[in-house]
Amino acid sequence: MKLKQVAIYVNKKNALSLESAKTLKMALDSAKIENYLTNTESKDFKKGIDSIFCIGGDGTLLSAAQKAAKLNIKIVGINSGNLGFLAALKTQKDFKQTLQDILKDNFKEQERFLLKADVYRNKKIVFSACALNEAVIRPAQARAINLNVHLDKSQVKDYFGDGLIISTPTGCTAYNMAAGGPIVMPSLNVFILTAICPHTLSQRPLVLPADKEIKILLDKTKKDITINLTLDGQTNFALQNNDIVKIVQSKQKLKILYPKNYDFFETLTTKLNWGQR
Repeated sequence: MKLKQVAIYVNKKNALSLESAKTLKMALDSAKIENYLTNTESKDFKKGIDSIFCIGGDGTLLSAAQKAAKLNIKIVGINSGNLGFLAALKTQKDFKQTLQDILKDNFKEQERFLLKADVYRNKKIVFSACALNEAVIRPAQARAINLNVHLDKSQVKDYFGDGLIISTPTGCTAYNMAAGGPIVMPSLNVFILTAICPHTLSQRPLVLPADKEIKILLDKTKKDITINLTLDGQTNFALQNNDIVKIVQSKQKLKILYPKNYDFFETLTTKLNWGQR
């Protein structure tokens, strides 16, 4: 699919991002591709665009991901942050050459699923949102909490500790990995359940089928503890005792554009020092 109308979505607090946005705009103008500049403070994108070029770190891409998935808009990540694991391009080195490849329709598309989190209180939904990377349940204070987890009708485990991460394959290299969770291929149709500092020596992360429903009950939580549900580090919702959080695979999909030579394992090596001694 050849690009026709593009939004340049930039973290304007980053000087390198702004400079890269100018370079990108010149390239798009030269290729006669209609484009406009917007930033992370904007709430919506203009109608009619077919792709978004996100310039910043992974946080910038995550802030645009839900809107892009909802509108069925393709997204390209350009990293000007510290890690930028989700980004297809870097603002330095081979940026201009790889950018030209994408503008010439020389790219491949990867589809990633989002998770959907619904919070039930007294059998009514009081909060609902999607996430590309993960949903995290954890207390605001340094206190342990108890979470009762079910997969469909089967009880999985009572988790007692600092919280729980429910990750998608896309988010497996983010908070999940930092908490000791496994790395999985982005194309797999799974959820990853990883406890945060569990009060046991035997609890290990679980890889679960994404076509099942994960149900999490806040059990016997003390009134002086504030527990938050956080999605992609972007959205927070304060939970109450006996709330039920249901996690399912969202019907929304995010389409990310990568250069044709993009390789997941090479990215692990270059950005996470995978396999090095």
